[in-house]
Amino acid sequence: MGSNVPMKHLLIFLLLFSTACAWYGPAPAATVGGIQPYGNVLAMDRAVWRLVAAGSLRETRSTDNRLGVELELHNLSTMDLSVQVRTVFRDKDGMPTNEQANWQMLVLPRGDSLLYESRSLTEGAQAYTIQIRSP
Repeated sequence: MGSNVPMKHLLIFLLLFSTACAWYGPAPAATVGGIQPYGNVLAMDRAVWRLVAAGSLRETRSTDNRLGVELELHNLSTMDLSVQVRTVFRDKDGMPTNEQANWQMLVLPRGDSLLYESRSLTEGAQAYTIQIRSP
């Protein structure tokens, strides 16, 4: 019975370690209105993962066939929150298009939402990934 104690501690350590390291990934969805998370919205760090939720996501096409995206970002904290956001547009093969994806600074009001908008510069964009990080 005494020999199981080290194994038990090892299992607990591995469980805690694996959950502590699994903070990156798609931004959590806002809980209002039953909105589901989006696989193409990516939180780049732990602070964003905990404090920002993705709301409604909308794709549009302009008259010249350029892809546009609109994403509602919810600040879940009690303070104004600065984040950087960019959209990496991709072609039909999933490769990034030849346009520069610059980070845009946004200040999300405490407990409120803000609409992020981005439009591809070329008509070859078929998909996208919206990345959000702390400045």
